Amino acid sequence: MNRVKALPNTPAERLRTRIMFRGLDETTVAEARALGPEVVGAVVSDLIDLGLTNPAHERTALRATHLARELGLNRAIPPLIRCIESIGEGEALRHAAIVVLTRLGAPGIDALVAAFDASRDTPARARIADALSRVPAEDHRIRAALVGLLEDAPANAAWCLAERGEWRAVPDLIAAFDRLAERPIGDCDGCALEHLSAIACAVRVLGRPISDERQAKIDALTERAESTWVPFDDPAVRHAAPRTPVIRGPRTGRNDPCPCGSGKKYKHCCLDADRRDQPH
Repeated sequence: MNRVKALPNTPAERLRTRIMFRGLDETTVAEARALGPEVVGAVVSDLIDLGLTNPAHERTALRATHLARELGLNRAIPPLIRCIESIGEGEALRHAAIVVLTRLGAPGIDALVAAFDASRDTPARARIADALSRVPAEDHRIRAALVGLLEDAPANAAWCLAERGEWRAVPDLIAAFDRLAERPIGDCDGCALEHLSAIACAVRVLGRPISDERQAKIDALTERAESTWVPFDDPAVRHAAPRTPVIRGPRTGRNDPCPCGSGKKYKHCCLDADRRDQPH
């Protein structure tokens, strides 16, 4: 007996199916707008979470994210925040989530700041800080959040402050430099060097010089870190079997019989062709 596939029987289910299998177009946007923000917000949030938990549905989540921006769906903010907290740099869904949250204005920015304050996971806080650094609006809470991140992820915080042009944070950056020079939070000279170098670079980007004393601390760390670096030694290369030398046969003389068996002298037969085939 042939089974007939059941068609979606509610407007929300039809919209969900259209987004998943037909993509985003003007007709889909018009249908979504007619359903109202509550219904569409629920569908969009569900599809974003689907893409967040199942990479096979990333394209569907991207479509839902763009629809949230098109319709200004504040209800989609929580799953967009989850995208930023859990997805690494360079991923398409993370980038789209940042774009939408910044386009949603105050509600999106408020949600990002609240998520940063509530998070106790340093990598997640660093990801949220990166999103905050891309917010075009002036907001003292963003600067405060990024300055606070100097305690846990100094390099990330420094780059974010420089990215936003937060020149008012220069005293905080210098204070963080001095603190980390005395009490590094990394477990090696390389980590300490990364932190101090990033802060120094951010200070310069924001228009202030680094004192000779602070630069000397960076130089001393560089020397110590370089003295402990171990040259790369790949056991696979070290223990690889030696190359077998190529053994060439005796050359055929110009006046010798041609090796092809034609009976002609080599110079009157294959010499010119062999010369053309030899690598230069």
